[in-house]
Amino acid sequence: MFDSISRRTYVVSLTLITLLSALLLVGWALLTQALRAPDEPQHANSVVRVMHGGGWPAPGEALFGAGPETTLSEGAFSTWLPGSTRPPGPAFTDVVPTPDEARTVIDEDNALPAPGETRYDQMTQHPPLYYAVVAGVLRLVGLDEARWDVQLLVMRLVGAAMTVPTVPLIAEATRRLLRSPATGLGAACLPLFIPQFWHINGAVTNDALLTLTGSLTLFWTLKALQGDVRPRTAVLAGLFLGAGLLTKGFMMAGIPVVLAGFLLARRAPWRRRLLAAALAMAVAFAVGGWWWLRNLLVHGTLQPAGQTVAAPNPSAVTTLSAYVERALNAFSRSFWGLFSWGEMPIALPYVVGASVVLLVLVVLGLAASRGIFREMLLLASFAGIIVGSIVLRQWRFYVETGAFSGLQGRYFYLAILGITVLAAGGLWFLLRRSERRAVVLLPVLAAGGVVASLWGMSVAFEGYYQAAGESAGQAFARWAAWSPASPEQLAVLGGVTAAVACVLLAQLAWTAWSPDGPAGRDRFPARHGRATTIER
Repeated sequence: MFDSISRRTYVVSLTLITLLSALLLVGWALLTQALRAPDEPQHANSVVRVMHGGGWPAPGEALFGAGPETTLSEGAFSTWLPGSTRPPGPAFTDVVPTPDEARTVIDEDNALPAPGETRYDQMTQHPPLYYAVVAGVLRLVGLDEARWDVQLLVMRLVGAAMTVPTVPLIAEATRRLLRSPATGLGAACLPLFIPQFWHINGAVTNDALLTLTGSLTLFWTLKALQGDVRPRTAVLAGLFLGAGLLTKGFMMAGIPVVLAGFLLARRAPWRRRLLAAALAMAVAFAVGGWWWLRNLLVHGTLQPAGQTVAAPNPSAVTTLSAYVERALNAFSRSFWGLFSWGEMPIALPYVVGASVVLLVLVVLGLAASRGIFREMLLLASFAGIIVGSIVLRQWRFYVETGAFSGLQGRYFYLAILGITVLAAGGLWFLLRRSERRAVVLLPVLAAGGVVASLWGMSVAFEGYYQAAGESAGQAFARWAAWSPASPEQLAVLGGVTAAVACVLLAQLAWTAWSPDGPAGRDRFPARHGRATTIER
């Protein structure tokens, strides 16, 4: 046993965790049946519209393009999946997949709405940054005119690429805050226990860019809080905050967090704090904050509706207990695993158990944050503001209409860095701030995360493709028939993912249990006392 791990061991292990995460995202991008992730047809349609010069219509005025409309029938969107909990209907497994050569090519002739189109695309209620980035990438790689399923896959892969950097960001924020390299690696493994995280970010959704910008904003705000109020830090924090604001309205929760991070910076004179805070806010407004002022001036509201909303129902019977019960159920299920359009859940015992464990770890991480309570409170406040804003807004909607809406656990992925760092802090406390114990726990934690991830994918595989009484081989053949990838490519991806997982587990097990410990002199500090600042 040993007290710390070498820099080389940390870098190699983190690289393997990041690579495994990337492969999981690619796997989900291929596994999820076309258009069967939350609001994916609308997200994809908005990318196509931007890519072919259709602009960004006012909220409530965007329509489906002729080509994207066709994809709904070619993708058997109106059928019911084997794992669906909704009422039965036409079975997806009875549909013969459209042959590759017969699938519609999206081009300038069919990308925009045809006369008489009536299907609305509500995504123009959001800012356009995500859609412009994805459209730009497709144009760059020459796929602005291509088969729709190939375009959809590449859109998903762009979102996956946006998500991958959150893994090393989580590890580095944890390592630097807790002064524990092993706990940093453990924190990077924690998202593996959240199958929904990979399902959502492996689909076409602006949540992918929001996850990245939220993580980057928190990372640089932590640096500011710990005393780094240089102009570069302020510009970067403001840049990522602004990019998030130009992606989705939930990023407005980051405005008070970034302000607090700079104004409460440790050991920095008040004048420098104020100037840095002002610079960060100015950059954020210039990049994306202006969009929301524009909404107020043009539409008279901060967040205009992208589609018709339920009318108030004065006769609706509403109770606080019913709302709380529904909110807890909806948030927890859709945070851990509720695949497709919210009709394919993972096992409830896992959802309940994982929710309790996460909540306990987060509370411990906050309560036992010796020397870094200010930093942990900042992380908790970001998630808290997001939860509070959703709950209050949807409570008003519930009271007016009697309907439940918008209670999505995936909205918390914006704060995934803060949530995982807090949970890692709870683990660090339970391990008595012992680096040796953290190193020993690492292979166990990673193995658990790998099992949870693969189990989540198996639930989705059966739910999407395996009809009652069919074998896994028959389901795999159906998957390959619908997918733009060949059976051989799918098999190779599965083999590579399994190989990387095995190498990662072997690496961590060797690090934890080898007689001599890791080689190398450049040990990371593993102090058991007061935590210090994030390094510059």
